[in-house]
Amino acid sequence: MSTKHTPGPWKAAGELTKPGDFLIKQDISDGPCYHIGEVWNTNGNGENAANARLIAAAPELLDALRTLVQMTENVGEIERFLNGPARAAIAKATGENPNT
Repeated sequence: MSTKHTPGPWKAAGELTKPGDFLIKQDISDGPCYHIGEVWNTNGNGENAANARLIAAAPELLDALRTLVQMTENVGEIERFLNGPARAAIAKATGENPNT
């Protein structure tokens, strides 16, 4: 039995107490917004923004993998999925343009 996580989408929001710190929270416009976690700029190597994006993309990445596993029997569905939601989830996690 798996434990449920806070529903997505999530986002890496601004900076906290110093440059490079990020708050990960639900990305919703109405209702309560839950604090998911924080990424602190402790080592100054610049990885914190990438880590925050990756954490924020977790719900979409999990959904993408679940969908891909369910589509393994239909090659056409897999191709449409890879060129849409899968590329979008990767782009969110990496901060890249999904159309490249």
